[in-house]
Amino acid sequence: FGIDLIVGALDGVLGLGTDVLVGALDAAGFGIELIVGALDSVLSLPLDAIAAALRLVGFEIGPITEALSVVLNASAEAIAAALEFAGFTIEAIAGALSSVLNLGGDVVAAALAAAGFTVEAITTVLDSVLGLGSDAIAAALKFAGFGIGAITGAMSSVLGLGADALAGALKFAGFTAEAIVGAFESVLGLGESAIEAALGAAGFAADVIASALCTVLFFLC
Repeated sequence: FGIDLIVGALDGVLGLGTDVLVGALDAAGFGIELIVGALDSVLSLPLDAIAAALRLVGFEIGPITEALSVVLNASAEAIAAALEFAGFTIEAIAGALSSVLNLGGDVVAAALAAAGFTVEAITTVLDSVLGLGSDAIAAALKFAGFGIGAITGAMSSVLGLGADALAGALKFAGFTAEAIVGAFESVLGLGESAIEAALGAAGFAADVIASALCTVLFFLC
């Protein structure tokens, strides 16, 4: 008998729970991709339930990630949310999205954000798991939809970046001098002189710095 008939019979006749059913299919020698396909096509289970059942039976995050992607063509965002629901840590999820699906830091950050992880947690794994530098982290967080205030706070508290390095990373990510001035004043509580020095270290032209300080803080006008 094919796996679809077996799943239908075990579910309809015996009323097995999903985890017990997955365990039986695994013990019978069916591969994870066949199991995922049957849970979707026969039982119409949502991604969250499929991932949770697979983990409960003992499948590792790598094969689960690959099966959800290959068999169900699930998006990175949906996979991250399903893996989080199944109880995997953000470190494990980030690692799987990167190594199994070969996703870049920006897409990984966006998927983790969509799954509900905080900007601080995402910043941490972009650094510790993916090994990204500060420029790439700032760009990835911006791609994921975080505002400059959230990015500034996270990169300062999590990575311990000084104002000069932080201004350079934010500039690399495409934020304007005015936006950086506003964030440094409101989030970091920096004064005008410290902000001016950080923008200069980041490579902004003197006239751009003066204009930003005047526009945002009414300084050097």
